[in-house]
Amino acid sequence: MIDQTSGVASETRDIAQQLAQRGVDMIDAAVSASPQIVSQGGATLMASGPDDVFEKALPVLRVITETVYRCGQRVGDGQAMKGVNNAINAGVRIGTLEVVAMGRKAGLTLASMTEVLNRGDARNQTTEKMLPAIAQGRASTNFSLALMLKDVNQAVSLAMELGVPMPLTSLVRGLLQVGVNTVGADARLEDMIGVVESLAAVRLRATFDEAAAAEVDGASGRAEALKLVDQATAALCRLITYECVAVGVKFGLEVASMAAVLNKSSAWSGVSLRVLPLLGSSEKNHRSSDRNLAPPPAGGRTPWPEMRRAHDAFQRCTRLVRDWCQQVRRHGGHRRHGPPLRIDGRHRFQPGSDPGIDSRFPTIHCKLKSKRHP
Repeated sequence: MIDQTSGVASETRDIAQQLAQRGVDMIDAAVSASPQIVSQGGATLMASGPDDVFEKALPVLRVITETVYRCGQRVGDGQAMKGVNNAINAGVRIGTLEVVAMGRKAGLTLASMTEVLNRGDARNQTTEKMLPAIAQGRASTNFSLALMLKDVNQAVSLAMELGVPMPLTSLVRGLLQVGVNTVGADARLEDMIGVVESLAAVRLRATFDEAAAAEVDGASGRAEALKLVDQATAALCRLITYECVAVGVKFGLEVASMAAVLNKSSAWSGVSLRVLPLLGSSEKNHRSSDRNLAPPPAGGRTPWPEMRRAHDAFQRCTRLVRDWCQQVRRHGGHRRHGPPLRIDGRHRFQPGSDPGIDSRFPTIHCKLKSKRHP
């Protein structure tokens, strides 16, 4: 049996166990794409299950599409992967539209923002496909808004089951619900553009005259506004990705597996393309080092050596700061002169070296380094 529904992973596993007792093998192969793309053979399948069962089902899956990703050996991993993917896609999409609406309200043109966003970490499927489509007055997708809401609901439900907070995705879920309630059950994902425009009281697509009249005054002001839009969108992509990937990790998905699947699906962004492979490599190294750790004491866990060293370094830093603050108080509340504070002989802070720093409140910049993690 091949389960291709967007089901609940834990329920799917229960079904698989009951079927196994009756001699029936099962895998899940969640479908990621709009119905129109699926009918053209362009679907993405996120499959999981035991090796022998997966190999037996693979020829059938290849009939549907050539894009089949193996997400794990446990039944339900594919459905969990799809939930993580669609939650990231929804969050990055809605968030990008919000930031762009802010930029339009500030006087930036959609074309200028699209150009800047597609240069670095902020680029994502929305900046590459939806924003140009908005500028051209056409639709970029025909995906159902109700289906997107359902996918995000399942992702949030999985997070609640695992005890993982999803504050950003929960906000996205609320906005999607507003869209469904406002536009109607037959609404498309594209209709969220109008919802965001209504909330911001601005049109993302403007005529040439409107764009010229609203453009930010001065090249420097325009550059600063574009930089803000770019940085805000990149930060959004990073936080949404971290939040949703955390759910996948808690469920038992490997970061390396998520990096391989998400970066080739609709959840990709400039941030995920750069960061997720690094996290996956770090995860592999941690698993290797965990094998060398002594057994944890009764009732506790042994931290990774890097965490232990970082904890000790932080305690040393805390003692240095406390002693330094005591010296400040002994010198009448300020210390403008004297030797700089040193941490482990490498990191230093010179009191009074920055005229923008109030010497009564010490500011210390330091880095804790290890061989593995700078």
